[in-house]
Amino acid sequence: MSGGGPLTQKRAWAAAPALCNGTAGQPPPMLVFVHIFKSAGSTTRATLKACGARAGGSGKLCTRNGRPQPIGSSLDVVAGHVWYNTFQTPRPTIYVTCLRDPLNLRISALLYTGNAKYKKMALTAAAADVAASLLKKAASEPIYDNVLKRVGAPGPKNSFHGPISADVARAAAARATRALDETFAIVGLTERYTLFYAQLAALLPAAGGDFWAAELKRHENPAPHSTAAVRARVGMAALQAANATLAWEYAVYGAAVGIHDARCRAHLGADVCAGRTPAFPFLAA
Repeated sequence: MSGGGPLTQKRAWAAAPALCNGTAGQPPPMLVFVHIFKSAGSTTRATLKACGARAGGSGKLCTRNGRPQPIGSSLDVVAGHVWYNTFQTPRPTIYVTCLRDPLNLRISALLYTGNAKYKKMALTAAAADVAASLLKKAASEPIYDNVLKRVGAPGPKNSFHGPISADVARAAAARATRALDETFAIVGLTERYTLFYAQLAALLPAAGGDFWAAELKRHENPAPHSTAAVRARVGMAALQAANATLAWEYAVYGAAVGIHDARCRAHLGADVCAGRTPAFPFLAA
């Protein structure tokens, strides 16, 4: 194992035990967590930093947004709003990420960016304000590109910013789906967050299952109102307008659900993934 660049998901699982200490004198791989905006990324980043220190690695963490500056060879983990495979890494790279239902993500993003304002509002007033924002943004941004941009960028010299066309979105969705399927060792879902952490525990066992189970209690950047409560009150017109901008995001998310389930069964077993057996058995006692 030599050189940089992403490992296939199968090779990533085989290489992961060497993440903290290397194997037979070979340099260990690096872990890159692609933080999808408002998909529990801040919480996961904090957990990965704690994991690196606990498991015997340096715990050094790079959290640059967009395309990072050159990555130093001493880093164990790169975590942030980075764009998949748009930067060079000095060692083989294991990619992981976590996705979220696009409409819930869109609402959560508005609650996050308006946090100071919504802290002063009752739920009904906050929901009305979010509804107005959804309608306004749908009129000015006909295609929302969150996962499309982070995972489906064309390549190191061709990542895109600003509004995109339907053709660009279609191509980005295809690239993102292919990358998630072929390269990402773990494709988590915020709706099944316990299974995401259980897969991380299987990928990085040196930290111990008790560490990952305890980290499930971590919650960074809490919103003043729950996304579910706001979504239930924004009204059909706002939901329909928002959904019209999310077709390509949903295309990737739908594929990600299938990838998550397959990866979960492969590494945790069908009973765990179906909820028949606890992901962390000692929590059930």
